[in-house]
Amino acid sequence: MTSSIDRVIIYAMDTQAMSSGGGSTHDIQAQRDAIPPMKASKMNLISDALKVELKQLINEVLDERERT
Repeated sequence: MTSSIDRVIIYAMDTQAMSSGGGSTHDIQAQRDAIPPMKASKMNLISDALKVELKQLINEVLDERERT
């Protein structure tokens, strides 16, 4: 039999830019305030022509339900 080697996964914490408590929360808040607001852009997932077609189809199905 061959011997199996146990593999150990080592998790490391990235401590770059972490302070030892010397800074104040005001510095962090000033950095957050300096970030500009996100610009949201609207995007239609369904085209206007498809919206009209779907609306017509739904109305046809509802009309058929009323007749039966």
